[in-house]
Amino acid sequence: MAENILNKTPATVENQTGAIDPTPTKIELRTVAQVRRELSKVYRGMRDNSIDMGDGAKLTYVLIAINKIIVDTELEARITLLEGNK
Repeated sequence: MAENILNKTPATVENQTGAIDPTPTKIELRTVAQVRRELSKVYRGMRDNSIDMGDGAKLTYVLIAINKIIVDTELEARITLLEGNK
């Protein structure tokens, strides 16, 4: 990431051309619902060919892993709570 000198906002420098691209908006992936929404965006992107199938598959794999971590963390917290209340 580089800082855009003109307006001092964060930017990403394209590796091949050196062009400055705006930094992508932050994607919230803290809940299962947020991950589900992002998975839907990736799916729609692959369907309309705005996301390459290979890239979409990689994104899907990572999003599924993030979803599993969220679910496991929530289950662990619930189990800990239940075990503490015996």
